[in-house]
Amino acid sequence: MKIVTKSYFSSLDGGTTQEQIGDFLPEDLDKNGKLIFDTEFLTKSDCINDNAFDKIKDLVREIEFPNGIHKGVRICDFKNLTTLSIPRTIHDLDISNCPALESVHLSEGVKSLGHNAGFNGCKSLRFLVLPESFDMLYADSFIGCDSLEKIVIKGDKFSVYDPSKLNNEVFCNCKNLKEVEFLKTEFGKKYWINSVDKNADAFLLIQSEFMNDEKFVKNCLVKIASKFGLDKAESILKQKKEIEKKKFTVGKNNKENIKKSNKGNSKNKGIERNK
Repeated sequence: MKIVTKSYFSSLDGGTTQEQIGDFLPEDLDKNGKLIFDTEFLTKSDCINDNAFDKIKDLVREIEFPNGIHKGVRICDFKNLTTLSIPRTIHDLDISNCPALESVHLSEGVKSLGHNAGFNGCKSLRFLVLPESFDMLYADSFIGCDSLEKIVIKGDKFSVYDPSKLNNEVFCNCKNLKEVEFLKTEFGKKYWINSVDKNADAFLLIQSEFMNDEKFVKNCLVKIASKFGLDKAESILKQKKEIEKKKFTVGKNNKENIKKSNKGNSKNKGIERNK
């Protein structure tokens, strides 16, 4: 890892210099491919050069950014990166075309992924939690996230912004997404009522708990019927009922399997005691 000095000028101070991390080298990785940040360099630099990862892109498997980094970071075209952890101090992050990325941890305090950023092309990502502080996504944030199955949204300030694509529903870009769970109930219901007015298929992603609220479901279907027609509303409700039925069956089978497993373990322990 080495430091480079970048000059820039400001009308306020007449000119200053800024040090930033210039290059990460293969020796900056441990034997498992985790990127190691040198604390000495972090005391001198708080940002990373756009091309800093060029020499290790195909070697790195895990990145856990320390709190000392708080400028913009581009994580793009990493073929073997599987794990990424983002501290609250990074305020402008671009993640894209990381096909092996499976796990992303966004610390509490992270508000967005930066302008025009998302998880484009991260086709191995299956689960994502957006912290309570998170407040902004773009309409095309999840294009190419073909394995993404569930997203949990903790906060109540979340919104989607992209003036060129206001008729899109951000989560409908994920073809295998099964559920979006809002932990703030009232906020989540308001979000879905607004979303189904843009894309009726958003109704299919509503978490199971919300489907028990007859008034909420009726409001969603009225929105869909008025915008896309009664046939569409009836069709989408039928599809959603089938999805919920499958969820119930899978959940029931899982519980039965756990019970059988626990009974088997108890019998084995009894046999061991008798011995």
